[in-house]
Amino acid sequence: MAEIILTFNDDGSVTKETTGFIGKKCVDDTKFLEDALGKKKGERRYKAKYYEKVTQEKQQIKTKY
Repeated sequence: MAEIILTFNDDGSVTKETTGFIGKKCVDDTKFLEDALGKKKGERRYKAKYYEKVTQEKQQIKTKY
């Protein structure tokens, strides 16, 4: 199951973390949050799952959450 975790820090900054996404889907599915929170360029760090290739089977399973 895909999750988006937001952490509101004491200094007013917001940290976004995603789990359960494969490939670049996490970027597409969280764009609305970055737009709303004022995401700055160059602040992304990707997990290993970001670099995985999405097969048709995995894509179908992940879009049913």
